Amino acid sequence: MKRMHLAAAAAALVALPAMAQEAAPIVPVEMFYCDLRDGAEMSDLKAVAADFAKWAKKRGDYSAWIITPQFRTTEAAWQVGWLGSWTSGAGMGAGIDAYRAEGGKLAAAFDEVISCSGHGLASSMEIHAPEGPPDNGLVWFSSCSLEEGASMADAMKAHGQYAAAMRDKGAEGGSSWAFVPTLGGASPDFDYYHVSAWTRYADFGKGYDIYFNGGGMAAMEEATEGVVSCDAPRIYDAQLVVKAAE
Repeated sequence: MKRMHLAAAAAALVALPAMAQEAAPIVPVEMFYCDLRDGAEMSDLKAVAADFAKWAKKRGDYSAWIITPQFRTTEAAWQVGWLGSWTSGAGMGAGIDAYRAEGGKLAAAFDEVISCSGHGLASSMEIHAPEGPPDNGLVWFSSCSLEEGASMADAMKAHGQYAAAMRDKGAEGGSSWAFVPTLGGASPDFDYYHVSAWTRYADFGKGYDIYFNGGGMAAMEEATEGVVSCDAPRIYDAQLVVKAAE
């Protein structure tokens, strides 16, 4: 099931179990891929982001993080990413309209410090996120491809089974989602991103030990065999800009 475009993504989302959709609605997530302009520094971007946060808090339905590479190969060369999520599709549409109408000065300020080469939209399906969107911490992205005959519902079940097994073995502090590329992603050669986040590297490190030395790898292989295969994750540091009202 490669090269999922909008129609295929919509079909996959509709095919998910109704119970899962009621428990955790599918929500839109955006990503900008950017570089700092010559002479600009991260402190400049954070200053503009702080002004944006003041504007976004008035709406209350948008969360955003600045992410920077920590463990990543060099072929993906962008320096800084902007990861944002809305609480609903309606919130996304209203938020974009509001920003286009009111955010001209903010957009110009962002443009002074960063140049962005891409803007994509994904549909986020919660696997395990008991405390909602995370604060500061780290986030990983792994590109996943469904095996022949497997569905997104099968993959969500497999990831959920593996996440539960890791928790049973003592893993702490992690949340996870599946991000299905939906708009602006050209023709990816995978089906979705498996995304995980932790607030501390200490929790990630504990999970590392459980995965490699405590039976986690076997649990992952059992859960995903014949369903999905994922590549090596990329890990980014994430700094919270603004968080949607709960």
